[in-house]
Amino acid sequence: MPHIYTWDVDRWTQPSGVTGLNAGAGLGMGLAMGQGLDRGLQFGDGLFETMRLNAKGESPLMPLHQGRLKKGLAVLGFSPDAITTVERAMSKLSDITLAHLSTHTSSPITPTSAHNQPQAVDCRPDDGGVCSGVKIIVTRGNSTQGYGAIEGIRPNIYAVTFEAPELNPAPALINVGVNPVTLGEQPLLAGLKHLNRIEQVLARQKFQPEWSESIMLNQKSQIVEGCMSNIFVNIDNQWLTPPMDTAGVDGVVRQWLLSQVNTISVEAIALNDLAKANAVCFSNSLSGFREVQTLDGRPLQNTADVTDWQMHYKSLFNEC
Repeated sequence: MPHIYTWDVDRWTQPSGVTGLNAGAGLGMGLAMGQGLDRGLQFGDGLFETMRLNAKGESPLMPLHQGRLKKGLAVLGFSPDAITTVERAMSKLSDITLAHLSTHTSSPITPTSAHNQPQAVDCRPDDGGVCSGVKIIVTRGNSTQGYGAIEGIRPNIYAVTFEAPELNPAPALINVGVNPVTLGEQPLLAGLKHLNRIEQVLARQKFQPEWSESIMLNQKSQIVEGCMSNIFVNIDNQWLTPPMDTAGVDGVVRQWLLSQVNTISVEAIALNDLAKANAVCFSNSLSGFREVQTLDGRPLQNTADVTDWQMHYKSLFNEC
């Protein structure tokens, strides 16, 4: 069951009764609180991060999430004070992620006497534990009308804890196709996980019943990413992934993999190149790696590379 929190001065607070099926309504109410409406609701003026957590309620890729979020805040022109507030909220996430784990595991999480650190819990669902995640939403704050924001505006920061899907030891096999919705290009926003996701909403509506993901193109018919993942394409035994310089999200799993494997080439991939692809896989923080079984009905190979990537990614999460 998801739980929603808001950042209040120097601590996370949970609005009364805002859990489960009421969570969406509760967050919507929160967005309208204060002076005016939340600019995230009005204009998509903000950013978000979705993090998978390990058995201690921590994100092993937290530095990458923090780096992307801080870069995005700077690009969007958040004030230094606002950025400091967001960093403080991020540093206190364990206050709510541990509470989520203790609520969803059979054994409460308690500090150890030696180092006052939380005990690890086994988060495998088949052993009575739970794999979990947290989504952080940061908006510029509240305003009445107009695109301009007042000086000294305070950011609104929300967190949603939730149960995450179990990480498979091997990559899931999925069917995908090329999406008819194309992505616009905006170099200023390229790579950021900003709140303007209407292109992805429209793209998701175009999924065929058998698709678990889709390949998103730009208006030059070049591959950018998946609808909700980054993409890697193997052509002639060489793994490629598109650059994130004009569109797309620079995913943290993509960043992590590129730091671990130096044989992946970052270069433009044309739609026509897909005909030569031997294998394709997608990555995101919740599922790790998923390998394409069929692309618009054409069977593709499954590779030892992707299995190895998934195994190493899974190892970051203490069994989860």
